[in-house]
Amino acid sequence: MSALASAKTKLLTESDPQYIACIYKAIEQNQAIIEFDLNGVVLTANANFLSMFGYALEDLLGKHHDQLCVAGAAERGENTFLWEKLCAGESVSGIFHRSAADGSDRYTQASYIPVVDAAGKPSKIVQIATDITASKTKSLEDDGKIMAINRTQAVIEFDLEGNVLTANEKFLEIFSYTLQEIIGQHHRIFCCETYAQSEDYRNFWNDLRAGEHKQNEFMRLNRQGRCVWLQATYTPIRNAEGNIYKIIKFASDITGNKLASIANEGRIAAISRSQGIIEFDLGGNILEANENFLQLIGYTLEEIKGKHHRIFVCKEEASG
Repeated sequence: MSALASAKTKLLTESDPQYIACIYKAIEQNQAIIEFDLNGVVLTANANFLSMFGYALEDLLGKHHDQLCVAGAAERGENTFLWEKLCAGESVSGIFHRSAADGSDRYTQASYIPVVDAAGKPSKIVQIATDITASKTKSLEDDGKIMAINRTQAVIEFDLEGNVLTANEKFLEIFSYTLQEIIGQHHRIFCCETYAQSEDYRNFWNDLRAGEHKQNEFMRLNRQGRCVWLQATYTPIRNAEGNIYKIIKFASDITGNKLASIANEGRIAAISRSQGIIEFDLGGNILEANENFLQLIGYTLEEIKGKHHRIFVCKEEASG
């Protein structure tokens, strides 16, 4: 083996200081790195870290780790617990909420790593971090939206076979169930038996599994078998690979309004059965008339629809 080849092979030996230096340089080029003494005082920081937090190096040198933390962290004892573990030689990894120079939030996926001396004791702490502020902020925003939905909407989740995965408190309250009573049960427990055994119901779930959303007013049954009317949307949810893996239902309880509407429709139907009724637009033109009215005047609906009210009065009255 030539001397050059031997030298190249030596550079690939993990214990070689030059190899270690190359690895550290590669990490430093892509990660934000800051170093602290065992008291949490900043020793140095690389360009990536300074850019992430908006500091110049001289603004951080000699300053305590607390300067990078959000307000209240020191008072809550979070940093004390962190540094006790680090000084005991234990690495700490996770997602950390920090504060930039301008006071804005920074979220990092980071590892705090104790560097040990020849005696095996920690001599300083190196933090290697990746900025995940954008994704974390979006996640928090999404969490906030989900919390808002959960406060105002009844939410239940099903697998693709229609079995209950989970449901929120609002759904359980509307249907008078506990979560334990419905997890693993099929959606049909909320439906009348005739509908649950129908072709329409089978097609309903086939459509959802195919990715079709369902939005409408739905009549369902609560634990006591009483009717509950919902304004609801069944939404197929896809995973990272684009495959549908569950169904989420968002619903509002409209039982009160629906029953009032049905009662009003019944009253109107009763009136229509006993009274002659005709409807006009604001110009006096005929829109509709029921059978009682048509029988009374001897017309068919086709003969009068669109005609003016004056066809029913004498010429003198119409011209007056």
